[in-house]
Amino acid sequence: MREQRSSPRYTAMRTIELRWETGEVLPAWLEDFGVGGASVRVDTQPPADPQVSVCINDAERPLTMEGTILEVRKRRGGWFRRASGFAIRIKFSQSCSYDFFKNNVFSWLPPDISYEYERYWR
Repeated sequence: MREQRSSPRYTAMRTIELRWETGEVLPAWLEDFGVGGASVRVDTQPPADPQVSVCINDAERPLTMEGTILEVRKRRGGWFRRASGFAIRIKFSQSCSYDFFKNNVFSWLPPDISYEYERYWR
């Protein structure tokens, strides 16, 4: 199947929070993201409100991206394991900020190598 996204997705694999205006907060797992959106996994059913904030709290300073939930689906298990929870597709309201991008893509790199990648990206 041909890729239809206008920008590539990057594997993130990190813990984040999803927040709603109602004050509800769900711990989540950021599986991958791109400039325009993200794929997130949660253990419990999210609220019906599609407007959500994607928050990274373990960064140098907390980072937040506003977005809209496009799809929520129950995860299915494979041959040897039982999957639980829900997969959520989120579209960001604006393009992904550089700080959000950097803290997800470059977080696993040592500082000296991270500088090289940052210089190239900017």
